[in-house]
Amino acid sequence: MRVSLISDIHANLPALEIVLESMPDNLDAVVCAGDIVGYSAWLAACVDRIRPTCNVVVQGNQDLDVWDPDPYVHNEMARASLEYA
Repeated sequence: MRVSLISDIHANLPALEIVLESMPDNLDAVVCAGDIVGYSAWLAACVDRIRPTCNVVVQGNQDLDVWDPDPYVHNEMARASLEYA
């Protein structure tokens, strides 16, 4: 079985597209180990790109913290991104 694992996308759509384009065509599954959102500007676009691509998606800490960005009070960039999400 050929499986590809991706993670820590952090809403960086240009990087995600490069990674996805570089994957072989003959994969049996693509797994996302989380942290789709956070830090960069393409939150919804990355989620929309991951949904049809990955067979399994695990919720990362950044994905979970969209509901409560308070733990990132000392990281302005992370907090702003999570509040935007």
